[in-house]
Amino acid sequence: SGFVPPRTATRNVHLYPSVKSRVDGHQRQPTSARSALFAHSKPKPNRRASHSTLQSTAVPQAPALPPVKPGRAHTAESRAKISAANKGKKPWNAGVKHSQATRDKIREGVLRKLKEKGYVPKPKKEEGAKSKRGGPLSDEVKEKISEAMKMKWSNTTFREERLGALRAARKAAAAK
Repeated sequence: SGFVPPRTATRNVHLYPSVKSRVDGHQRQPTSARSALFAHSKPKPNRRASHSTLQSTAVPQAPALPPVKPGRAHTAESRAKISAANKGKKPWNAGVKHSQATRDKIREGVLRKLKEKGYVPKPKKEEGAKSKRGGPLSDEVKEKISEAMKMKWSNTTFREERLGALRAARKAAAAK
């Protein structure tokens, strides 16, 4: 009675050799077209081991391994070579703009995701309304602001509240 490997890691390969299969966390691909054709069949049972032997023998289980990323990472030297080789080349999609239909689809998808998270978009401004936020003020606007501030500071209650707050801030700054 010898060791009988567990039958949990059976190959599940498609009939086409170009399709990769995932076995035990690793990427594998059939080595030839013939092996791809016959890889889907079930493994043959071990004829030497009887049914009673399989039940009584404790099959050791492999320890659970963390998921492995397929392939290897490039070294710093190889990344530098790839970078140098690609310098000056334009990407295939440089300058290609999305059509209006594609932009609308992207917009719908983004808004749907944002609504799922509770975001409510702001209403759009009217056509022709421009914001001058951060730009220079015209003389007319400066005059309007000046008139409004003169009106506020002529009110005695506003004046006393503001001056009291300023004096308190100065005392707090001097105490530090």
